[in-house]
Amino acid sequence: MASQRVVDTLNALLAAEFASILPRIRQSDPFVSLSAADDRAAAQGLMQDNERHEGDLSKLIMELRGAPVSPAFDIDTTSYHYVTLEYLVPQIIQSVQGLIAAYTAAGATGHTKADALITRNLADYQRQLKSLEKMHSNLVSG
Repeated sequence: MASQRVVDTLNALLAAEFASILPRIRQSDPFVSLSAADDRAAAQGLMQDNERHEGDLSKLIMELRGAPVSPAFDIDTTSYHYVTLEYLVPQIIQSVQGLIAAYTAAGATGHTKADALITRNLADYQRQLKSLEKMHSNLVSG
């Protein structure tokens, strides 16, 4: 049986995924105008990564005979359905930076599968952060 510490680490990361702005962005997608195709592709990639991360974390927690934490969304993000991309991107960047910090702080658990998942999810967010920073730069200079 896997250490409870591994399950706790994975649950902390799952809670961070739920608490980020990203689940709300997935919900608001039809309402947020993304004029550039590159911006839409970057946003879609970020939302797909977040959804996959939530699923993969939950699946591994259950494989380890743990119980995934219940989703708890940040209620401050409920009004993001009708705001501009210029307003959202800095907040998305901040949220992704928070997720990067959470994954970095999680470190190695000593469980091969968990460590591989943590490393992959961290790399996803580091890659996405670069795209978001480019998008923000284009919005500010555009």
